[in-house]
Amino acid sequence: MGQSHWIEFIALNVGNEPAGRIDFQPRGYLSARATFTLTLTKESARSGKVTLTAHERCNLHGYWEGSLDIAVA
Repeated sequence: MGQSHWIEFIALNVGNEPAGRIDFQPRGYLSARATFTLTLTKESARSGKVTLTAHERCNLHGYWEGSLDIAVA
């Protein structure tokens, strides 16, 4: 991240539900990192797994998305 290139936000969804979001300010040269702590119950994952989806918006490169299926025991 720099003066003209930065990450605007990183957001996390569990399935279709929002789980958190961190907004960043374009100040200097920073490393955009986010940590989310989740507690998932078996009831929230009836199939035994959930999909985590991370969303990121860069002011130059636009919208990025990645997902990961995790097991809930």
